[in-house]
Amino acid sequence: MFLIYNSKGQNSYVSQYFEMTRGISNGFYGLFGMRERVIFFDWLRIFATIAVVTIHVSAEPVWVNMYEAPRFYWLSANFYESLTRASVPLFVMISGALMLGKGKAISYRNFLSTKVNKIFLPLLLWSLIYYIYHVYRGDHEGFQILHFIKLFLTNGVSVHFWFMYMILGIYLTVPIIRIFIQNASKKDIEYFLILWLYASVIVKYMKFHNGFSFNLELYLVTNYIGYFILGYYLTNYSLAKKWRLLTYSGGLAGIVSTFLLTYLDTKEAGGALQAFWYEYHSPNVLLSSIGIFVLAKYSIKRGLPSFINEINKVSFGIYLVHMLVLDVFANEIFDRLQHNLHPLLSIPLIVLIAVIFSAIVTYTLSRIPILKRLVP
Repeated sequence: MFLIYNSKGQNSYVSQYFEMTRGISNGFYGLFGMRERVIFFDWLRIFATIAVVTIHVSAEPVWVNMYEAPRFYWLSANFYESLTRASVPLFVMISGALMLGKGKAISYRNFLSTKVNKIFLPLLLWSLIYYIYHVYRGDHEGFQILHFIKLFLTNGVSVHFWFMYMILGIYLTVPIIRIFIQNASKKDIEYFLILWLYASVIVKYMKFHNGFSFNLELYLVTNYIGYFILGYYLTNYSLAKKWRLLTYSGGLAGIVSTFLLTYLDTKEAGGALQAFWYEYHSPNVLLSSIGIFVLAKYSIKRGLPSFINEINKVSFGIYLVHMLVLDVFANEIFDRLQHNLHPLLSIPLIVLIAVIFSAIVTYTLSRIPILKRLVP
């Protein structure tokens, strides 16, 4: 059911299915100028953590040909996918808001040895763990160090680590980006975001819709760096009420259009999933990401309840562990739930169990002196 790695190659869409969690951005409040916790970030992190697991759980049923399974089976998976596609943008936006805030200067050596290493070391160690698991499962012909090194260098160990490679690349540029942010006016940042909107959202849509676009060499403002800076912008600049209402409407429209457009395109393609509207730089996912972020900023006033905050504390570990949990317990638990319950019920139930199991594993590892490095 839940395949972590396909030794014959992995679908480009599936390989971008899985995301990042709270731990990547945890601990930056004091270092980069935010000395008090930002309450709505905690809520967004919880939502995004659950959302990435939901995306993973929904992956199999939504990839089934729509006409080769009960229609409501596919529609249910598409429904949950549409609700949760904002997860990755939200994680990147939170990280950008935390890391780009005005604060004291930090040396390159300190930055690389502390903050960047908090991503690289878990990535390396968990890649090794996942590789050993694949060997045990028979996906590889024994443990071969050169094979592992090749897979590690090419993001081939497990598909859900793609985000760590991406965010690690962004983090390496943070000292440079902060120079721009700290010296930029609001209009400067808006100009950057307009260029990013064109280069990373409009161009991709034009290529999808028309097959071509006006290609300018705007690599400096492409892909996830835009969400990184957008998170800083939305956190540090206020929006008038009319603009807030517009973002809320856009967020709802983004979620609804993700569902409808994916359904219509998939139907037109004979039931084979058409995943453009799931992509993180599609116009609809951008709208839903902004809407959810702004709604949280202006409506959340209270901190997390204690039992939810416990999950918040270990959410980085949940991200790292949940793929193993889903795979190890697939036959005994998750496949049975999927086959015996309607997907509207089975998907959230599987997500809940996977999150709880992953949180227990993470909490246990964090209490063991040597192993706690796995879940910083």
